[in-house]
Amino acid sequence: MMPAVLPSTTTPQRRLRAAVGALALAAVPLVVSACGGGEPVTPLTTTITVTPSSGSTSAKTPTTTTTTTPALQPPKTYEQAMQHFAAGKVDAGAKPQFTSPTGNIYCSIAASGAVPAGCEVRDGRVTPPAGTCDTSGGGAKDVGRIEWSGDTPKPICNSDTMIQPGAQVLQYGAIAQDQGSPFQCVSESIGVTCINTAGKKGFFLAKGAYSIF
Repeated sequence: MMPAVLPSTTTPQRRLRAAVGALALAAVPLVVSACGGGEPVTPLTTTITVTPSSGSTSAKTPTTTTTTTPALQPPKTYEQAMQHFAAGKVDAGAKPQFTSPTGNIYCSIAASGAVPAGCEVRDGRVTPPAGTCDTSGGGAKDVGRIEWSGDTPKPICNSDTMIQPGAQVLQYGAIAQDQGSPFQCVSESIGVTCINTAGKKGFFLAKGAYSIF
């Protein structure tokens, strides 16, 4: 007689539990490997930039307007000099002798004893056109002062000085006048401009530059 074949006692639930156990065992090596000394895992970061719409008030940027003022140019004519004086203001307390704010230019709009009317630079003497300086007697070869000779300004290749200590400072934009004198000067950051209102003549003097008109 053939032996009786017993029906299988493995139910679907038991087969499912066996399959889950097998997967868990297979996953163990992966977990151990991940805890080793390998390269660290860098998290993925996503950056999102939000641009406000054109209608948003936060998107509006203030507009800055820059106005460029043309630099002052040294006058070369009496008419140009008068434009500089028109932009200045008479200093009622100005003395006949004064210096520029830097102290490099000393001026006198009225002759006083041995001090002539004119202006002189402390530093920045000017090499003039040939024939301006008489060097035959060993005189100076450059111009350091402009003097009034009558109503005409003349470059002086001086070896002496007219500068006197303690002179008042004439601020930029200020005009110095002397009552009864036709000479007056305006102080500017570019230099000093002086005129003779009677003779319609003048000069400009600065460090390293001068002009006579």
